Amino acid sequence: MPKNLAKCLQLVIPKIIRELYCHIWGLKLELKRALLLISSSLLAAFAFSIYQPLWPFLVEEAHVDPSLYGIIASGANLLEFLIRWMFAAFSSPSMTFLIGCLGISASSGVLLLGSSPSIILSSLSFSRVGRALSLMGRNQIVSIFYRDKVGTAFGSARVAWQIGAVAGPALGALLLVLLGRTWIFALGLMLGVVSALIIIPLFREVPSKRKGKIAFWKGSLTPEIRGIVGLTVLNNFARNSFIPFHMVLAPAIFGAKIEHIALATVIERIVSLMTGVPIGWLSDRISDRRIILSLSELFMVLGIVMYILPGAGIPEFLASTVLLGLGMASYAPIAMAAVSELALKNPEDAVAFLSTAVSFSRLPAPIITGFLISFFGYSSAFLLPMACLAIVGVGMLILSLKSRRVS
Repeated sequence: MPKNLAKCLQLVIPKIIRELYCHIWGLKLELKRALLLISSSLLAAFAFSIYQPLWPFLVEEAHVDPSLYGIIASGANLLEFLIRWMFAAFSSPSMTFLIGCLGISASSGVLLLGSSPSIILSSLSFSRVGRALSLMGRNQIVSIFYRDKVGTAFGSARVAWQIGAVAGPALGALLLVLLGRTWIFALGLMLGVVSALIIIPLFREVPSKRKGKIAFWKGSLTPEIRGIVGLTVLNNFARNSFIPFHMVLAPAIFGAKIEHIALATVIERIVSLMTGVPIGWLSDRISDRRIILSLSELFMVLGIVMYILPGAGIPEFLASTVLLGLGMASYAPIAMAAVSELALKNPEDAVAFLSTAVSFSRLPAPIITGFLISFFGYSSAFLLPMACLAIVGVGMLILSLKSRRVS
């Protein structure tokens, strides 16, 4: 090799390697951020859902009837609302995510102490608070990192959670057969702690300054935002009038056993998982996301109808989980995307505002449904959430039509 060429290569090759290294390192930083967020969300979902197949039977062992369960669920919702509001105002998105993961971990750990009404209350409270904070923190982080194709981003973030939520119940049922329930609770405790540790490096990536109140209040709440938030408040009231009971009452209504509960939970999660990203992608390409929100309410109403059909059995139970999975996948991420898109400044505070505002509507929902079930039966009680969901669906269509007329 000529000396001049060798000398040239000695100068050029290190420069090329250096540039390539910097480029790869830059990609690795972006990949590292995404992997931390996804893996932490996955493990938190595992910890949250791993004991779900056992939950109806733990409630039964603790001798908790529907009215008492409604009180317990409402108490957990009240605690969730207060803590969610506090973290929305004073905490950074990363800290919110981390504390949420630890709460999910505690929801499994407390079940190692036994089964009683107080333990059920503690576990449900930790679970509700942990899930609420982890999802709110995750959504805030997503709103900061992704401004383009926000519907796809929120749909993808939800899918990361759903993957763990699908595998969690299946793993829990397997551990129950092979090792016993203690291992389920212990593994849930450990996975929650690990998910919290994984998110720590993101503390340097996400803004941490807070002003003691949600900055979104300083912006203008447009009629479009007020309409979405108002109807979403009613939507969350309706869903929380039904969702806390839909697995708990499955043994009594459909004759479901633990394997049916596990299968239904997995089906519900798989449907939500498979449709989350396509629905988010579709919402980015239609003129108004409120059309998707209206369709979501239709899926939920049809899912509840299965619970009040005379002579309903396991096929109706499984069909209901498919419809409910579609309804769950097509509302929350799309509503978050709509509000985040409309808030040109402080999108993370817009997400926190919506999350906190709608959580208030959850407070009375379970206790009202619990008493309605006790006095009138579940068939009559479930008419309330069906009516509310129908109102939201029609309301979203009306708002969409009004927006088109104005434009």
